[in-house]
Amino acid sequence: LHSDFSNFNATGADSVTKFEEYVERAKELGMKAIAFSEHGNILSWVKKKQTVEKAGLKYIHANEIYMTETLDEKKRDNYHMMLIAKNYDGVMEINELSSRSYQRDGHYYYDPRLSMKEVMNTSDNIIVTSACLASLLWKGRVRLEREEAASRFVKWMTENKHRCFFEVQYHDIDDQRAFNRYLYDLHKVTGVPLIAGTDTHALNMEHQKVRQMFMKTKGISYGDEDSFDHTFKSYDKLVEAFEKQGELEKSVYL
Repeated sequence: LHSDFSNFNATGADSVTKFEEYVERAKELGMKAIAFSEHGNILSWVKKKQTVEKAGLKYIHANEIYMTETLDEKKRDNYHMMLIAKNYDGVMEINELSSRSYQRDGHYYYDPRLSMKEVMNTSDNIIVTSACLASLLWKGRVRLEREEAASRFVKWMTENKHRCFFEVQYHDIDDQRAFNRYLYDLHKVTGVPLIAGTDTHALNMEHQKVRQMFMKTKGISYGDEDSFDHTFKSYDKLVEAFEKQGELEKSVYL
């Protein structure tokens, strides 16, 4: 879930929605909890937590980080990976990692980054998910042909399946359908559980259209992402989206 706080990096143009608007909508839908996972930062997390709890919801702390294979060379691979705090110790750990990612000692390169080794050294206080199509498991393995690195990370996730998840998403495009099939097959082999993600960047279609305009003014393009539906969804709408995509059996995402 990305608010306009995801715009603070070099490549940022990810949302025009205020975090308060998401909280209000989640409350209207009767949701019990909400997580904010900005790109590369945890800005204003205390204010978010206060606002969420005032609305009667549970606040979940997260950061969709940029992960690089190594800090030893300036390589702009910047894979997306999701870190979610299980408890307060996890909150403090994510905060420390977030701060570290901005250091000009090889970590920050166009975006705040963490190495794959640092992610694999996180404690059991943190949940890790494979994230979106910009994941090492897709972008790295398929587009950048980093099969060896992807295999190492899958092996680590398998060894830590008590806190790692393969993230399937509902976008109705060929790449997402293929990624979902790959993750589902991998899940059956490794036992790493699946989690259904939304990759939300907009409160509604109006906000999504403005986000697209915002990206164009900054000269930013994420391929065919204009065809994605990045709007905030109720559980029923999310199920409908997976049904429309038609790639996974209902028992997988219900």
